[in-house]
Amino acid sequence: EEIDIVELRKNMMYWMSAEPPEVPRFYELSGMVTALQICPVRVEPTQLLDILWPPGGPYWSDDDEAADFARMMADYWTYVGGLVEAAMAPDALPEDLAVDLWPEDFPKEDPLPTAAASKEWAMGFLRTTELWPEAWADALTRPDLAEHWEVIGWWAAFEKPGNMDRIADAAEGTPSRTFAQSIAALARTLRPTE
Repeated sequence: EEIDIVELRKNMMYWMSAEPPEVPRFYELSGMVTALQICPVRVEPTQLLDILWPPGGPYWSDDDEAADFARMMADYWTYVGGLVEAAMAPDALPEDLAVDLWPEDFPKEDPLPTAAASKEWAMGFLRTTELWPEAWADALTRPDLAEHWEVIGWWAAFEKPGNMDRIADAAEGTPSRTFAQSIAALARTLRPTE
């Protein structure tokens, strides 16, 4: 059955926004799902579900509510996997992004909400490296990947003095290094083949 991704994203945004403050919001969760799709050692989606809530949570109203969320997560996992595969392809187009940030989610006249969502996304991506360090093994310290981790780190702390300039300089450099390009490069290098 084909996933209605517009409806799925809307439902996930709504659901995550209603959770306690310590639970990741949609864009952070999206970064986490993408990272686990790229991770060199497979981490099961159920392992992600186990760490989203503080001890004792979530508090489902009934089994149907828990099953609905599990279905949403499974569909989103599949959707993000497709984004990653498309971005990895040798003939990938510039619009084939592994980063689930839709321009229509944000006002055109104000770049701050897009930057804030990008920061959340990057923080979620990096959070998986802290939660499952053994699964990433030497991927975080490989010299050939250092420039890509650097770009993601700048976005995760974009409010830090100088990081916005670093992001702009990298994007305008030759070769260009953007957020999306760095994620695609990590995916091409690290994602395990099935």
